[in-house]
Amino acid sequence: MKRKLNCEDWIHEAMHSLDPQEKQEAPPYLLTRLRAKLRAEEEIGFWGKFILTFSKPSTVLSILLVILAVNGFIIISKFYKEKQAAPVTATTHYRDDFSSTLVSVYDYENAEP
Repeated sequence: MKRKLNCEDWIHEAMHSLDPQEKQEAPPYLLTRLRAKLRAEEEIGFWGKFILTFSKPSTVLSILLVILAVNGFIIISKFYKEKQAAPVTATTHYRDDFSSTLVSVYDYENAEP
């Protein structure tokens, strides 16, 4: 029971600790400054925002990393496809067929097959 009273006292103390604080006032002409800044951002336009966005190092670095990742993926997938395609192409070519067609095409003395 004593612990519960201590908790309640602590809660009341915390809640009333802000009572003696004075109300804070904004600096003079704050609203005017905010409106001027918002108006200036509206005047920048699309290309101004585009340039401001892509002039940040974090944006440039992230775009560069994405481009490098896509290039790496393309290169790796190309090598993977070449490894898979190599046995298929090797089994479809026969040496004897290739040499016999060359002889028959380029043998001018024996025109008959």
